[in-house]
Amino acid sequence: MLGLGPDGHIALNQPGSPVDSRTRIVEIEPENLARLGDVAPATRALTLGVATLLAACEIVLVVDGAEKQAALERVLEGPPGDDVPASLLHGHPRCSVFVRDEA
Repeated sequence: MLGLGPDGHIALNQPGSPVDSRTRIVEIEPENLARLGDVAPATRALTLGVATLLAACEIVLVVDGAEKQAALERVLEGPPGDDVPASLLHGHPRCSVFVRDEA
């Protein structure tokens, strides 16, 4: 189960994360750090890479919030690209998307 970030990130695979990325330590973008609240002194996180996520039998993507509408449109309508990592889920055979009305 994943959440969608306003910039299209999933599991802290931020824009530019390659489709063949595996589990790794990443630097968290300042905008995403600000949304996380007080996590100081953290600036890095462990994330499942895009390739690791795509190897899952099933993926559930949850979208909540109007600020995620543009990223959601890209996920649903493509084209897939590493500038919106969640769009790389588009080809997964068992990916379900749950959207709240605000998104």
